[in-house]
Amino acid sequence: MTRIALTVAVHGLLLAAQAIGQTSQPASTRRAAPAIEFPLRHAYTRLHPDRVTVLEPRFDPSPLSDCNLLVVYSGGAVMPFDPAQNRPLWPQPLACENEPTLLAVNDRQLILASMTQVFAVARSNGRIQWRVGEKTSTDPNDDPEWQSAWIDHVLTGERLYSVNDRHDLFCIDTRNGALAWRVTDGPHYTGMLAADARHVVTFVENADGASLTCRSAETGVRITGAPFDGGGTIQSLQMTNTGIVLAISSTAITALHPISLRPNWRIPGQPVIFTATLLIDPSGIFVSDDGRSLARFDLEKGTRVWRTPRFPDRNENVLWTEFAGTRIMAATPRIIGVFDLAGGRKIWQSPGDRVINGQPPIVTRDAILTHEFVPPTTRRSSGQPVPLPILIRRFPIESPTSRSVQDAAFTTQPIESFGGLYVRDHVVIVLDGQRLVGYVDASIIKQP
Repeated sequence: MTRIALTVAVHGLLLAAQAIGQTSQPASTRRAAPAIEFPLRHAYTRLHPDRVTVLEPRFDPSPLSDCNLLVVYSGGAVMPFDPAQNRPLWPQPLACENEPTLLAVNDRQLILASMTQVFAVARSNGRIQWRVGEKTSTDPNDDPEWQSAWIDHVLTGERLYSVNDRHDLFCIDTRNGALAWRVTDGPHYTGMLAADARHVVTFVENADGASLTCRSAETGVRITGAPFDGGGTIQSLQMTNTGIVLAISSTAITALHPISLRPNWRIPGQPVIFTATLLIDPSGIFVSDDGRSLARFDLEKGTRVWRTPRFPDRNENVLWTEFAGTRIMAATPRIIGVFDLAGGRKIWQSPGDRVINGQPPIVTRDAILTHEFVPPTTRRSSGQPVPLPILIRRFPIESPTSRSVQDAAFTTQPIESFGGLYVRDHVVIVLDGQRLVGYVDASIIKQP
């Protein structure tokens, strides 16, 4: 099996390639939204030893998400800091040879995964609390295939379920790193896991076909197994809050009973399921099954509740989705639409006269932020690209009309190597190569 390093994808980003490729990213669920007010003001520029990336948590273990924490990786090290105050939280960065995956953050620790280890770091000082897995060999004569590598992880409460490419399925207590149980007698797992407090479901595909296995979350003991024919290659498994297992492929979403693993219902794609648009909450499943509109399906029956009108622009199968309070946002590179969760009623829609550059719109507590590059007015004589400022627009989630109403905008300093835009409480952060540039909001500006 090919080793894969876990990466964290931006929630809601959909590319056409993802409709046919594999992904083990969890479906987006409700996360706490940051609070930010306009106007913004440039507050600081942090220079890092190498190109800087932001590590976003893959799982949200509690409803209290950290909107005042930013974890970055640069120069072979991890460092969290308070982005509004521009204050590092650890005395020293944590050395990591390769960029890790940030699995979760809570009030005590950061849980991270490298290719061969899972480890927890004290939030207060950056000290390693525990490690599980093999230490990466530094001997150039060692064959890297000799070492086991993590394939996937699922976090439920204080238990982390991790699977590697050596048959092994682990249940780890994240409080202390203790191994609750370990299963080593199964076939090679494909990295597809789903779990809740009662069950762990794994997916296996080999020459004999595809099958699912259900185990006790408490002991790891096998409860049942069943063949699976869900149409298309499974891209991910998800477990809903009611215990339903969702097997998600490029052509269908199949709901399975968690113990018998028999299908309850199936949502076929039209013609494909655009899995990166998938959102799940207790009220239903929200997904695009045609790349041009968003639909809500009943979680218990799989029946369609509503569908938005098709977006008029030719979006080349790019559609972003995100929860926005009691609303849901769906956007293409030219159009943003906000819809009522319960009935699908359109609250407002932008006119489609501007281009959103590369990154999904960002949902804050009461608004949606977009960004676009300001066109250059001059060209460098050398022919090199001209650094471009970014125009950040703010649209209230609740608009008094059926059309979007931009109520504020802000233009950043020129950016040479754009690496992403992030929002935390009271601050917008722009990545620019080795630089991390912070723009604080009105509430910080007003402080004495």
